[in-house]
Order: sequence, then structure tokens, then C-alpha cells
Amino acid sequence: MRDKGSWPPGTRGVVAWLFAAFSSFAFSPFCSPALAAPAAEEFVEQPWREEKVELPPFPENASLLDFYVSPTTTNRFFIDLEHLSAGKDGVLRYTLVVLSASGVRNVTFEGMRCATRERRIYASGRNDKRWVSSRNESWFPILEGGANRHHAALFTEFFCPGGVIETRPEEIRKAFKREGNPYPENGS
Repeated sequence: MRDKGSWPPGTRGVVAWLFAAFSSFAFSPFCSPALAAPAAEEFVEQPWREEKVELPPFPENASLLDFYVSPTTTNRFFIDLEHLSAGKDGVLRYTLVVLSASGVRNVTFEGMRCATRERRIYASGRNDKRWVSSRNESWFPILEGGANRHHAALFTEFFCPGGVIETRPEEIRKAFKREGNPYPENGS
């Protein structure tokens, strides 16, 4: 008499043969992709890679629109609406113009990553309307206060509402135009 847990005579070899046959079939190169085990590289997250950046034309005054930063700043801030771009790498690229109360004008071509709340400068503008590429390729955190508050305003109000990149430059342009000129007449 056989035990309840034992296999009937001759079945053990058949089960082993079926298991071996199925195993070799499931992992063979002729196997259906649906049955094959996924490749290990499918589970490896690829590192972020920035796409090649082309410098835009130097901004013309007619394409600049100012935006509000805070009541404590004496600077005015402008974006070149003609040359906004959203890259496939998740970076919004834009030209920023900062005009100080004394009339000094700083022009930079920058990028902003909404996913990481970072920014970087690609190039600075010269007085002869030419770009000078930045030697520093570092990304910097976007902070709410201090001298770089304008980046936080761009992040929260225009480029990354809710922390998510706005990939449609035309929607960013509309947001800037809706804001209008928030500066008081005596500050213009």
C-alpha cells in the first residue's frame, strides 16, 4: 500500500520530464516574448541625460514681457516669450533679462528642471548682443527667498505649476500675458 503523499508509480519521471521540457522551452530563443523572462536591463533605470542645447537669438526688447517677483525687489524681471522651449529631457529653456534700479541689464539663457526643482545657466549675454557660454554646468536648487527669488516665481507661477513641467510653450506665454504688467506706474 502506498502513502497518501507519494506519487503513483512512473509519474515522478513524467513530471520531472515535463518540468525540464517546459523550462528549456520557456527560456529558449524561440519562445514567445510573452512567455520569456524580462531582460535584466529592462529593470535598470537609465540615468537622466541632458539633450544638446542650442543658444537662441539674442532677445529683442519687443519680445520681452516682465513678471512680478516680490514687493521687496527693486529689479525688474523679463522673459523672452519668442524663444521658450520645452525639451524632451524635461528641461524648460528660456532667456531671462534682469534690469536693476540703476539700469544695469543682465541677460542669461537658462534651463529649469521641474522634476528636481533645479536651474542652470547656459550662457550670459554681452553688451554687443552675443552669448558667452557658461563654464559651469552645475544645476542649482531653486529657493524661495533671497537674491534668486525670481527663479522661484518662474517655477511656481509659470513653468512648473504644482511642480509639474508645462510642456506647451504657448500655455506659458498665455500665463505671462494674463499676468500683464504688475508693476505700479511709478515704478516703470
